[in-house]
Amino acid sequence: MPKREGVVRHPVVVDRSGLLYLANQGTVTFHAWTSRVPRLDQPDQMIFDLDPPEGDTQAARLAVRAVRDLLAELGVPSFPVATGSKGYHAVVPLRPSLPIERVEEVSRRLAALVVASHPDRLTLEFRIERREGRVFVDWLRNRYSATTVVPYSLRPRPGATVAVPIAWEELDEIEPDGCDLAGMTRRLEETDPWEDLEAAAVDLKVVAEEVAGRVAAAGIRLEPFDRFRS
Repeated sequence: MPKREGVVRHPVVVDRSGLLYLANQGTVTFHAWTSRVPRLDQPDQMIFDLDPPEGDTQAARLAVRAVRDLLAELGVPSFPVATGSKGYHAVVPLRPSLPIERVEEVSRRLAALVVASHPDRLTLEFRIERREGRVFVDWLRNRYSATTVVPYSLRPRPGATVAVPIAWEELDEIEPDGCDLAGMTRRLEETDPWEDLEAAAVDLKVVAEEVAGRVAAAGIRLEPFDRFRS
């Protein structure tokens, strides 16, 4: 794939042997793009990362629910992940119809609307020291070449925690790091909260203009994207 002054090579993993190869290279936590070959410029997921101030799980829950509620207003389904670390993800399955620059743009506008609904608890502030205890509604997973933790990945943390897809009904029961390797076999046998994930995929073009209109109506001004590009 192109990068500044050249190209970078990424492995494409499609089966168990590929996972074993990467594990043998020392991979503990797997991270992936939000798109897949052959449409690497058209994401099939949009992700919001909600990491709270240390130890404030209730703040993380409020943040991920705020994302869910806004998306639901727009008719867009979302699926939560307990990341195995400090917070939660809200994952939106997409039909790969928009280029990544447009998905990035829509995700940032959505994040701005979410923050506007709870300005005292949520923020778009990139710098940690300026957040003042608020949760950053992180839309930056949706940039070109950005990666996100893959569901069911092990975390290099005490207790061998795992990033686990959960149901919204489980949000109050499962801490961000509440699932571990020891309990994975039974959980996989008992439940699959993402069984309908791909069937729920939406065309983001359908809501992009409404999102832009809501941002304009709310008087929200966003700085140029280039500030955040790597």
